[in-house]
Amino acid sequence: MKYVILAAVVFAVALARPQEDDPAPAAPTQNVTILSSDTENDGKGGFKWTYETSDGSKAEQEGHTNPPGSDNPGEVIQGSYSYVGPDGKTYSISYIADQNGFQPKGDFLPTPPSDPNSPAALALSRSAARSAAPAPEAPVADEPAGADAPADAEAPADADAPADRR
Repeated sequence: MKYVILAAVVFAVALARPQEDDPAPAAPTQNVTILSSDTENDGKGGFKWTYETSDGSKAEQEGHTNPPGSDNPGEVIQGSYSYVGPDGKTYSISYIADQNGFQPKGDFLPTPPSDPNSPAALALSRSAARSAAPAPEAPVADEPAGADAPADAEAPADADAPADRR
């Protein structure tokens, strides 16, 4: 019994030791104040808002609802935002969201290759084709034995068949 208690104590001490893989301490937090903020709502599906903070972040967005039966029914929202990254650079994104989905644009965002015959575009199309390919079919349980044998394999001879048919 004393060995079980001793093992439990040693195990608890091992778990309590400082871990070497601890992440770096978090950067000190910075108090951020709102420099400006404005919102508008027309009550008919249209809105607009903007804000700017003391850390350099800015955002603005506006949107409206198109009536059913119009060329683009549904909501259309467009806007932009920017922030200062850890490297000190300002990153900006502009976007539109409509019936075609969310479409961001920014200088640092990856873009698809413009040449459809470029190696990158061909690799993307092959990858998409592989992921869209149907799964192989499972064998059917009621197929006769040997149905999936190679064509040049000999079929077993039927003992009751005439010799010329074997």
